[in-house]
Amino acid sequence: MKLDDGIIAEIEARLNGLAAEELEELSLSNRKQERADFAEFEAALKNDRCSLCGNPISHFSIKKPCLHWLLKPKGFKPKHLPVLYATTTFHHMDTFLRWAANSERLFQNINDLVAEKSSDKFIEHSIRFRNLEWAFSCAQSDRQGHASSQHGQNPHFHFQMQIDGRPFIRFNSFHLDFREYDEFCFAVKAGRFKRLRGGHFCGAGMQDLIDRVSPETLIELSTASDDPKNAAFDISTLIVAPAGERLTGDALRKIIETRKKTGRSFASIVRDEHPAVGGTTIISPGEGVAPMRRRSSSRGRQK
Repeated sequence: MKLDDGIIAEIEARLNGLAAEELEELSLSNRKQERADFAEFEAALKNDRCSLCGNPISHFSIKKPCLHWLLKPKGFKPKHLPVLYATTTFHHMDTFLRWAANSERLFQNINDLVAEKSSDKFIEHSIRFRNLEWAFSCAQSDRQGHASSQHGQNPHFHFQMQIDGRPFIRFNSFHLDFREYDEFCFAVKAGRFKRLRGGHFCGAGMQDLIDRVSPETLIELSTASDDPKNAAFDISTLIVAPAGERLTGDALRKIIETRKKTGRSFASIVRDEHPAVGGTTIISPGEGVAPMRRRSSSRGRQK
């Protein structure tokens, strides 16, 4: 059930009772706690353990649902997903998987790029960790709920899981209802609270990176990858010499040699060593970014 204006107003009234300094202190405290929780999560996962339940990630007991089931311990089957989801929310699932992804490789294991998102989707992103891939999908019609349908009458999302590129849980297998906590998070993201702001921190993906870092900084900080398949970005540069001048072959060779020695991007070297040279640099997702897995609007087939 979506949060109505009355609930929003009640929460706003409580927030208005707090001074700006108190809210700032709470925000800093929450951010500090998230860093500590992620560090504990990351350390445990490197040792193949779950920081939530304390068990190895290989542990599976139908009596003890835990989000590490999504890492496919032996015994976990698609039919167990509703058992797990009965104990959690969309946002807790999403955050757990984002943290797992970022513990292995920052940002590029999470493809939540708006440019790759279907225009009719409320939620659409993919996450990768080791040999596992997960994808979330919620069309605008899913967000409203299918009133005339036997399944999915409430606002819900669909979930896909792949192992070694093979389907394990399919998009059309389940309709997973959003919880009250999810509705609160959606309201925060939609800006319905004047004094609350949401967003990912330790679970940040590619879109967060693009939103928070300027193109100039991305170019400056980027280094060349030995294997394009591991690259987070594809940076292409078209250079144009000033009118009446030309960029000599020797100058180009020097740029290439500097790139090989330093690992800096072609664009950053040209900008620093040949400031008079004009041109255009295009930054796009590299091959190392997790692929976007999409659900069709009809029978859940992956596009």
